[in-house]
Amino acid sequence: MFSTIKVPIPHAMCSIFVTLLTGLLVAASPGTSNSQTLTLKSAPPNPAFLDHAQARASGMQQTNTLSGRPLGHTPHPVGLSHAKRTQSTGAARAAALPRSYDIRRLGWVPPVRDQGDCGSCWTFGAMASVESRLRQRGVASNFSEADLNRYHGFDNAPCDGGNIWMSTAYFARWSGPVSEADVPYPYAAVNSVVNATPGVKVRQHIQGVNFLPDRGTPTDNDTWKSAVMQSGATDVSFMYDDAYYNEDTYSYWNGKDNGANHEVAIIGWDDNYPKENFKSIEGQLPAGDGAFLIRNSWGAGWGNKGYFYISYYDTSLQEAASFKKIAAPTNYSHVYEYDHLGWVDSLGVPGYTTMWGANVFTASANARYIKAVSFYTTAENTTVRIRIYKNLQNSSPTSGAFVGSVVTTFPFAGYHTVDFPTAMPVKALKKFSAVVSFTTQDYAYPLPVEYAYAGYSSAATAYEGESFYSLDGTNWNDLTGFDPTANACIKVFANEAP
Repeated sequence: MFSTIKVPIPHAMCSIFVTLLTGLLVAASPGTSNSQTLTLKSAPPNPAFLDHAQARASGMQQTNTLSGRPLGHTPHPVGLSHAKRTQSTGAARAAALPRSYDIRRLGWVPPVRDQGDCGSCWTFGAMASVESRLRQRGVASNFSEADLNRYHGFDNAPCDGGNIWMSTAYFARWSGPVSEADVPYPYAAVNSVVNATPGVKVRQHIQGVNFLPDRGTPTDNDTWKSAVMQSGATDVSFMYDDAYYNEDTYSYWNGKDNGANHEVAIIGWDDNYPKENFKSIEGQLPAGDGAFLIRNSWGAGWGNKGYFYISYYDTSLQEAASFKKIAAPTNYSHVYEYDHLGWVDSLGVPGYTTMWGANVFTASANARYIKAVSFYTTAENTTVRIRIYKNLQNSSPTSGAFVGSVVTTFPFAGYHTVDFPTAMPVKALKKFSAVVSFTTQDYAYPLPVEYAYAGYSSAATAYEGESFYSLDGTNWNDLTGFDPTANACIKVFANEAP
């Protein structure tokens, strides 16, 4: 049997900082004293999230286009603006990418679908990426957007929007994907738990999602193109406005906005797509040729049988994600976790780019062979050190016997799973810990956490003794001291046998 998670939906407010003495937390850094006060801080809030919250509160939230088409992308509290960089890695890589590409010709694109009168575009963008990845392997699947729309577990009501973080959290806790045949679209009434539809089989385990960096320039597209070639359809968001759509050429160019309200899937590109195909904005056309090929979720009657081109020079394209590591649901029998809503915020201490997080679990009677650990990384090129301890002697996550460790680096922010070369056994009904350090190159908020962020993740709950943080991996503090609903985003996967 696979473990399932049911979480009630309470409400809690988030705190934003907690002050610590370095003498209690770590040995002093060079040039500092043990009496220096350090402050654990949240990452700066995403301005788009704050604007969206204000628009929702004032009743000004945009849910449809002027022509009545539904939208549905909503911002995340942190966002990925810090990850914007120059994607290109040199002429050799650029030369290796074709001038045009269309994964429909490879059979990697699921049929166009229709989100109806519902702000659920984000569920279709995510499922398109998952289904496309499986089609690369010759597996044609049709997963339920309705189940994700109903049971994502966040504060947004069904049809009230979402984003790649919400999709990832739903997949990471094994709530989905479930089959479209089991939970067909359109949506139904929401349940009161964070879980897949009761009794419905989860068809795959999504174990890795790359949150790709935003483009540094309009022609800085190598990373996004490579993701399409390597993993299939790539989820992406942008700002849709009817005024910028050319229905004669099925093309779109928004050269004025930098927000996002709609989520779709990139399925190809054409570097030579003529700029003259786009509608002019105040007498201006894009500065150059080139466009991404997009699969939309407004049915095959819209656009060119449901598809359209968006200019490389669109200023609103952002937050691309590739749902790429997918495994059969038999890969692990049990998941130990507290962060059912996943990465909600990023924490750090000014002046440091390394933070440690740890979760303490009690081993079940059966699932006591540790096979893998998963977590989020908050920035590109994050180095992660994972340690397992068993038979803990006290509240410290490192007070037990050391079992084993792994060190690796991830080029992209996102959700990742690291499989151990051999299973690490822990003792039944005894406490064990997964201890993870996160070191970024220059981002000051390396620790991903979940907590009850007002207006976004009020369902989050936590208890003392579950999650901890540290600057050195030796001296630990309980995360509930930062916020009473806070947990580290660290999961452990286990099997009943080695």
